[in-house]
Amino acid sequence: MSRGDWRKHFTLDRNAVGPDHSASLEPESFRRMVDGIRNVEKALGSRDKFVTPSEEGNRKIVRRSIVSAREIKKGETFTEKNIACKRPANGISPMHWGDLIGRQAERDYRPEELIDL
Repeated sequence: MSRGDWRKHFTLDRNAVGPDHSASLEPESFRRMVDGIRNVEKALGSRDKFVTPSEEGNRKIVRRSIVSAREIKKGETFTEKNIACKRPANGISPMHWGDLIGRQAERDYRPEELIDL
């Protein structure tokens, strides 16, 4: 059943004559049901991804940067063996790993030095 496939009957008096009144919700009960649904919607959250204010402070500490895994000489090709990802996020994001592999170093790097382009 999808979100829009259910229905709830509404009545002003559950004791009224008719087949649906006893199974229907009166105004206050209906309001509580709607409030409960709104709370569940909030708890489910959103599909949108964003950094919350409470996460912002930890962002650089938790995320990583691409660094040299060992000494790299100018002109040497970046490979999976000579670069690594380490904290903190002060340099190039690991999301650019594929852009870096196969390129040549434009300068010398010491071990664990942030890679720059």
